[in-house]
Amino acid sequence: MTASGLTPGSMRSARAPKTSERVARELVNHIVENDLVEGTKLPNEKQLVEVFEVGRTTLREALRLLETRGVISIRPAR
Repeated sequence: MTASGLTPGSMRSARAPKTSERVARELVNHIVENDLVEGTKLPNEKQLVEVFEVGRTTLREALRLLETRGVISIRPAR
């Protein structure tokens, strides 16, 4: 602690959420607002990329976030 009362890290500003985190949050909102039940299929990857105006990598990261949190399950297409 310095004489001014500041400690290392005390002036850190909150970071802006990553785009994938924003997309994940919007997907959760979509699921909740539309009362989607377990097993309901989300639009395909191409459609989601267009809706969220993000790249495939960002979309896939958002989907992985939701999968690790137990919100969705990802199954490979046939």
